[in-house]
Amino acid sequence: MVYPYQFTDFVWDLYELSYFEKYVDVCVLDLSAIINPRHSPSNKKESLKHDNVRRLTSLYQFYKYIETLPMNNKVCILDNIKYSSFKEVVCGLIMYVQLKKYKNIKIFDLYNGGVPIYRDDVNSLNAIWKFLLFSKNLANIQDMWKGFKRFFFKSLSVNISKMHTHYLAAGTEWLNLSQAYNLNHKTLVFGHSYDYSKFLQSRKNVRPSLVAGKKYAVFLADAGPFSGDDAYLGFRSCDVWFPSLVQFFDTLERETGVVVKIAGHYKSNYLPTEPLFGNRNVYYNQTLDLVKNCEYSITIQSTAISMSVAFEKPVICIFSNELKNEKITMRNINGLTSRLGISPINIDENFISDNFSDFLHVDLDQYSKYKSGVLTSSSSNEPNYKIILRDIMGVNTDQNKNKLNIL
Repeated sequence: MVYPYQFTDFVWDLYELSYFEKYVDVCVLDLSAIINPRHSPSNKKESLKHDNVRRLTSLYQFYKYIETLPMNNKVCILDNIKYSSFKEVVCGLIMYVQLKKYKNIKIFDLYNGGVPIYRDDVNSLNAIWKFLLFSKNLANIQDMWKGFKRFFFKSLSVNISKMHTHYLAAGTEWLNLSQAYNLNHKTLVFGHSYDYSKFLQSRKNVRPSLVAGKKYAVFLADAGPFSGDDAYLGFRSCDVWFPSLVQFFDTLERETGVVVKIAGHYKSNYLPTEPLFGNRNVYYNQTLDLVKNCEYSITIQSTAISMSVAFEKPVICIFSNELKNEKITMRNINGLTSRLGISPINIDENFISDNFSDFLHVDLDQYSKYKSGVLTSSSSNEPNYKIILRDIMGVNTDQNKNKLNIL
């Protein structure tokens, strides 16, 4: 796997790499020091349990590693580079130049974000027109230059991605996006979003509730304050957002007879019992189990909402007076709620408690459309790792470990 950001244990689990290791040799190239140095391990301590994650600090190291791949064996590369900057494009070109002479190399990408896509079809004329409209609203030359670079690299990425041999798509919307990038001449594999793949695995593993004997709701938290930085809150401020959130949780607990538990975002650093949440418990790496056994879930726009849809749990979408000013967030919230057949709640306004049960309604028809639109393209109950091993890498998971490399 080629990964352009800081690689963590969370990402290892997200891509199900422990399952791949049972059948193939796995190696991860962490390019964060090259592509995103501000978020690289050298500037941020992050312990990893896995020895087969290699931190590359220069383009030369990346070039030499690609050059030493065991081409006599089968090699499959999961390419996570998004080609949105000069450094990403250079890394992609190095990989392309080094690998294009080998016919047995397979390079694949994933179109399985697990969230609705709010965008127009991708084509050159439409992209140019959108850029021109966007540039009219830019405040200065520097912003215009940034906008041009985003447009240029996004256009370039369409051509670079043509070196991929396969791609996995989950849901009709993500399938349409992949085809809009002219990938319809590649080998298409039908799979699932990350969370839906975990959901399928969880159906085979019966686990007790994290809060045995108690009814609870789960708040799917976003990153929030990260190492003391409020940047992840966007338009929200800590001294306004969290008191309103705590008051809202208090009301939920009083009206619905539940205890609110917090599913911590993997980028956050909340305490196990967090004062910002009214001294409520925060759980990390347990979101699936929390959602599986909850009465309902609460979210702003977390991608983990797909777990609630998969388990057919009621969803409460929230926003605040401050968030009203954040157009992109509100667009996503309104889009999400319309897709699920629910209404969002402003936590800064008093809602009518007598009608609160209306917010806990599950529209099974809308949930089904959500699943087929953004969560899964496959009728198979097999998780992604088995689909990728069989349909891309040619590995029979019913037999002993095959000698195959995945990068």
